[in-house]
Amino acid sequence: MHEFEEKMATEAGVGVGQGKGGGKAPGGPSSICCYICGKQTLVTSYSQHEKACIEKWEKAEAQKPVSQRRPLPQKPGLGTGASLEDRNAAAQGVYEQEMMVPCSGCGRRFKDEATMIKHQKGCTAYASSPGKEEKRRMHEFEEK
Repeated sequence: MHEFEEKMATEAGVGVGQGKGGGKAPGGPSSICCYICGKQTLVTSYSQHEKACIEKWEKAEAQKPVSQRRPLPQKPGLGTGASLEDRNAAAQGVYEQEMMVPCSGCGRRFKDEATMIKHQKGCTAYASSPGKEEKRRMHEFEEK
């Protein structure tokens, strides 16, 4: 993990452990997208963020019924020559495809199921989709 941080910091022109104060890139401190939560994190603290994110994910999934649990997504496998932009694009792709929950009516994706359910209350495509009452009853049953 530390090698990854050093490579990304070197590529971005920031020293590991220097944080905001040490050599800023033109747009500010360099950041990388987390493949689990989708948030931008400083390159210098990414490994700490990833560990905390994995723990949070596992704790949240353990609270769900077994039938609703999702596996932790795989970290994008990019070679050592990949740029920061390539890594960000790959992580964002994993987050959007594996982590975000799609609306069964319109296909729009949301950060979690609770946000998606709120959306479905006003989604015209979901309102006109067949079987929506059955889906809603299933969600209510599973939450109890």
